[in-house]
This record gives sequence, C-alpha cells and structure tokens, in this order.
Amino acid sequence: MARYYSFSAIVRSNRVTTTSILLKPISLHMLVELCRRPWSYQGVSLVLFYLEIFQAPHFQITAYVVLACILINSIIILLLTIFICTPIESFWDRDVKGKCMDLQAIAYVNSASAIAQDVILLILPLVFIRKLQMKRYRKFAVSFMLAIGTFECIATLVRLHTL
Repeated sequence: MARYYSFSAIVRSNRVTTTSILLKPISLHMLVELCRRPWSYQGVSLVLFYLEIFQAPHFQITAYVVLACILINSIIILLLTIFICTPIESFWDRDVKGKCMDLQAIAYVNSASAIAQDVILLILPLVFIRKLQMKRYRKFAVSFMLAIGTFECIATLVRLHTL
C-alpha cells in the first residue's frame, strides 16, 4: 500500500491531521530529481550573466540559442530520469513489477550533455572577450577567471570514468 505525505501536517496533541493536498512518493521522487540538477541552473545563470556583460547583438542571439539548448536538454534529462521505470514506483520499490530503461546509458548521456554544456559555456565568452574595450592584461585576467570553469569540465570527465 502506498504511503502519502503532506507538506502541511499540523501536530495537535500527538495526533497528525493533514490540511493540504496529499503528496505521493512519486511526486516526492520528481521533486528530488528536479533539485538534483544543479548544473542546469548554473548554466542558465551563467548565460544570463554573460547576457549582462556582452551587449553585442551577435552574442545575444548566440547566448539565447545556448540558453534554449540548455533548458531543452535539462528538461529531457529530467524527464528521462523521472520516468526511467514504468511504473515509476518500480524504481525504488522492487516489489512492484515494472520495466526500466538502462540506467548506465542514461548516466552516460547525462554526463555527455554536462560535458558539452561545460565546453560551450567555457568557449562562449572567450570568443567575445577580445572585442571588449579594455587593456590587454585585463582581458587576459578576465579570460583566466572564466577559464577556471575548465576544472568543472575536467571533474565531469573524471566522473565519466567512474560510471
């Protein structure tokens, strides 16, 4: 029998009464998966930050295309992760008979998309920094600061070998 959870349970004299819509473990699973996707939010915030810095129309168009690709990719990976098993409960409850996709293949797809996003987010500003009106050493310093993001890309590559 499925258990139900509630966000607004009121405890009165050792008795719990629920006053809101009940939440199944399925919804909780979806919420957890949504919160486990931090690189998507980082990528979106970086592109929005880049849009504030670089005002060139060509860059703006490129950045919005990258932003759309990140959002679409993140939604696809999220849906693949949530609906990896049919029925969804069979992912965490082995007593429920169901059919699951290949978890390792989805992990590889997830890592590959994270690496691609990291590389794109690294290269995107570096191409347009040379057009900024600032001294050469400042351009180098800004490029170096943005290139520190390569460590995240390297960490994702290392993680790919452990899958």
